[in-house]
Amino acid sequence: MGLVFSQQKVMAADEGNGQSMTIYGIYLGSAAQGDATLVESEGEYLLMDVGQYESYSYVKKFLNARGVKKLSVYISHLHSDHTGGYTEGKGFEQLCRDFEVEKLYLPSQSLFADKIALNAFLERYDGLAGFFTKYGGSENDICYLKVGDTFTFGDVTVNVIGPVGTDSMNNADFLSGDEKTAYEKASSGASSSGKEETEDDGLEADYDDITDDGSEAELELEEDTLDDPDSEDVEIGYLTITNAYINNLSLISQLVCGDVTFLTTGDTRKEEEELLVKAYGKALKCDILKVAHHGTASSSTKEFMACAQPAYSYIQNSGVAGVRWKTNNGLTWRKTYKARRNAAEYGIVYLVGNEKYDIAYKVSDGEIGMYTSKDGFSEKLRSEER
Repeated sequence: MGLVFSQQKVMAADEGNGQSMTIYGIYLGSAAQGDATLVESEGEYLLMDVGQYESYSYVKKFLNARGVKKLSVYISHLHSDHTGGYTEGKGFEQLCRDFEVEKLYLPSQSLFADKIALNAFLERYDGLAGFFTKYGGSENDICYLKVGDTFTFGDVTVNVIGPVGTDSMNNADFLSGDEKTAYEKASSGASSSGKEETEDDGLEADYDDITDDGSEAELELEEDTLDDPDSEDVEIGYLTITNAYINNLSLISQLVCGDVTFLTTGDTRKEEEELLVKAYGKALKCDILKVAHHGTASSSTKEFMACAQPAYSYIQNSGVAGVRWKTNNGLTWRKTYKARRNAAEYGIVYLVGNEKYDIAYKVSDGEIGMYTSKDGFSEKLRSEER
């Protein structure tokens, strides 16, 4: 099932003051992984991530159906299942060609304490900025975001609250053995060469999962390589830039409309979630949450969810119904179990990739309505006690 209900009735947010926004989690295709969320308020649009290159046709179709002509774009981090691709002819260039992109919001390069990793990703920064200006955008309208930055559109205020602790975070933290030794040697100035790891290629981690009999167990998972059109190695020698490090540099923002808060965390992992809990605690409370990292078990800890306590959560195009990701024992569909379990303690969880329909949360005067594209966003989905 792609719709999970909590054991308690979901209540509406406190009454607002006439302000409104609509949050759309866009379905990107049965085999596609990636994030693409459109937020509309008072006729202004913010597209938060663009999905993978292969899924751009879904994004374009959705924007056209909503009558979008111009919009701003927010990129949580520079992995290609969020940027749409940074090279010629890929999703981001097509977006800039097909729509008027007014502003481009990118993670600040100052988030990279690891300069080898930053150098590996400069090409992506340059590619995105280049296409934005190529199709009419001004360099003055490229905003590099970090903690403390704020911007507005319509009735919405966007407050950037993370990532935190990046000054003490290093790519070597996610390496081991000879790879770690080589990277630390390079970082100390003995070498300046390295190689960027392909997106989600060969990572191993301990993930919460469940066994065939339904009991909880710790399984070691190895993620398959994603079909990422922009995941060619960055040839700076023999070093590896892990996707875990880049994921933990994801922008984390609270979108506030009246008394309603939408929290989005990109592909933030458990290490950064721990830092967020220490930094903000219950101030992470939100009404609506885009679950981190496509609902994979690298994120969505119980401690983080206990602070966020979202009444509504959605998992964006996780591939949970497909075969893109495999566990060592073949439990492909179980990878979102921990995120679903932890989020469902507080409210309704919607899996976009399972349901194969876009999700919409319509916020008006403090009331939150949940809809899907199955019926053209016309029939409200009601919460109920299980």
